[in-house]
Amino acid sequence: MARKLSFLLFASALASCSFEGYAITTVDSSIFDAVPEIQDHDMRQRLEGFKLMAPISCKEFPSCGHDTSLATVRRSFQMLTKERANCNQLPTISINGVIGTLSIPVPDVYGNCAPLTTALVDDICDSPSDDYYFWAPAEQFSNRKASLEFLSLQSRSTTGTGLGRVFVQASDSPANEQHIAVCKVTEAGNAIGPPLNCVTVAIVLDREIWFRGARHSGVMCESAATLRLTGAIDIQFMVLTHLDPLIFSNSLLAMLKDLGLSPERSVQKSSSGPITSIYLKSAAGLRTSRILSNSRESVDYDVQLEVRADGLFVRGFAHVMVCDLALGSLTDYKGMNDGQRSEYTKALDDLTGAALRRACKSSVQQDSRTISCN
Repeated sequence: MARKLSFLLFASALASCSFEGYAITTVDSSIFDAVPEIQDHDMRQRLEGFKLMAPISCKEFPSCGHDTSLATVRRSFQMLTKERANCNQLPTISINGVIGTLSIPVPDVYGNCAPLTTALVDDICDSPSDDYYFWAPAEQFSNRKASLEFLSLQSRSTTGTGLGRVFVQASDSPANEQHIAVCKVTEAGNAIGPPLNCVTVAIVLDREIWFRGARHSGVMCESAATLRLTGAIDIQFMVLTHLDPLIFSNSLLAMLKDLGLSPERSVQKSSSGPITSIYLKSAAGLRTSRILSNSRESVDYDVQLEVRADGLFVRGFAHVMVCDLALGSLTDYKGMNDGQRSEYTKALDDLTGAALRRACKSSVQQDSRTISCN
């Protein structure tokens, strides 16, 4: 008796599948055995050894986010199967004509019977909530071939998608499972920062691949998106001054460049002309750490200058993840321990404060967070 196989890779195998209406079908393992191209170009092998790795099922590091267990995935598919149980019985419309009444089936293009498509890159409502998604084996998706090829390409990439996303393999994947996640990154110039708020979108097993799909019908966003600052280093200064804010942003830009980051600046002005805020974003891809010994680092550091009546409120957020060279790891991201985090916090605090003071002709450090500047 042929086994059901949840692993279908190339279009040549798809020709052997039969979809009646939009009903969920399964794939007989004999198809896999009968098509040598699948074995010769085993997609699972191509997805092994992701160049980038990071922890996901955690709370204290920038990459920590939302992982999905295999048990949850299988339950999701069971629910999906029930939802689509009647998809062979498509609704019809009746048209009256001179030769009688003609009944025409109407495909459900948007509802439960719509063709399944993967949701690998963007989160609905900027949320990883399971309410917005379903999971199914790869062969159930209409765009499975393109999705597999896309992930295969991303498995060899360390530069991201160019759309503020990067794919990583979860370094804390359960035994015998490979969890693949999409993460947000800060992009500045040609550099990307460390992975942030990663969400699992694919699970690879020995003979199966599971994908996340999106529920498009009846979706309502529960709340506005919020910024999660997991593992962020928070730097704050109040600069008491009446000097032009651009002077301070120029000094901060120079500091970011000295750190080897690729900075970008955006300036916001009121309708009457004065500057209201300045935003600097910067990032550096994996490189030898400028702060920790025997480590590689990936850093993003964003600084916002907000103009107030008595000066500037300056706030910076940094995300840092490191690779331990002593362990021979070049691309396996790790969260920082308390000692490493303290080193980075002190270094960024000192460098940011010094850059702000350099913009002044004379300055007085009133306390650890307040600078009086003339």
